[in-house]
Amino acid sequence: MQTTRALTATEIIDLLRQKQGEKTDLAFAEELGIHNSYLSRLYAGQIPVGRKLAHALARRYPELSVGLGLFLLGDLEQCKGPGKDARRD
Repeated sequence: MQTTRALTATEIIDLLRQKQGEKTDLAFAEELGIHNSYLSRLYAGQIPVGRKLAHALARRYPELSVGLGLFLLGDLEQCKGPGKDARRD
């Protein structure tokens, strides 16, 4: 699935479940390079989709990197206030 638009958090969760397939949470989390409790909390809605997960998915599934990057960029834009730059030096 190649995309040229920002993915939504719901789409990212759906993609996670699709990519996980029959793998256990532990096996899939190890494949992504994230902790299995992070994945479980994400699926339970206890934490939002964030940079850590987006980067892990983009590394593992390069075809998703544009949509994930645009998701992160949109998240960054929401952090900006009037006249403020959300980048940290």
